[in-house]
Amino acid sequence: MNLVSVIPLTYLPRPEAQVYTYFTTKTDLQPGGLVKVFLGRRQVAALMKSVRALNSEQKTELRKASFTLKPLGEVISTQRVVDEATLKFIEEFSIKFGAPLALCTKLFVPSQLIDQKPNYQWPRPLIRSENQNVLNISGADRLTRAVGKIKAVLAKGQQVLVLVPYQARLKAWKKLDLPITFFSSKLSNKKRLTIRQAAIEGQAQLIIGTRAALFLPIPNLGLILIDEAQSDTHYFLESQPYYDTRRAAYLRGVTVIPTP
Repeated sequence: MNLVSVIPLTYLPRPEAQVYTYFTTKTDLQPGGLVKVFLGRRQVAALMKSVRALNSEQKTELRKASFTLKPLGEVISTQRVVDEATLKFIEEFSIKFGAPLALCTKLFVPSQLIDQKPNYQWPRPLIRSENQNVLNISGADRLTRAVGKIKAVLAKGQQVLVLVPYQARLKAWKKLDLPITFFSSKLSNKKRLTIRQAAIEGQAQLIIGTRAALFLPIPNLGLILIDEAQSDTHYFLESQPYYDTRRAAYLRGVTVIPTP
């Protein structure tokens, strides 16, 4: 028997619980996979946060407990849709901006993934440097210096994410002679899923996009560059969760370069 902790992919206002535990006899489950669970009378999709096998003694104690666990529902996918680093990022994002964990998790798991079983080949993450300096590039030659930083990271086999404050700003980056993958919420669902898979499998090395790109799983992310860091449009106030893209970027555990 396994105990599976999940984060429901639905709005659960605080102070309601954001993580629920179910039991299952299935053995091929792993954190980051998708399942369905019952919350009261309704069934919702959920992201597996942890999976723990019980020994015979623990099973006995569970049977004697004053509460009863519900069985896990349908398994949507045993494949991970997010990795361990992204799960950690989700939790820190929720704490940093005081937003419900379940609502934050929805940002990272497109609803289209629930309708089709993903088949990702997750690469083995590269070892990142523990010296994560935050650099501020300014001056007339800032774009040239930023491109130099980008090329240096790409040469190491790592991926780079550039966050722009608004859609029109993407045009300025199209002039660069680099293999760029552009991402924004304006793309079709199919295109966004295609880019998401390319990011996971390492085919998209340089991703430039609006704040929606911040929630892409990028296993070998080595650098985040925030374009026009002084722009207030990096702050998202349209709907919950409210967040500052610039502050959120630092939670990903890589070098962040704000450019004025």
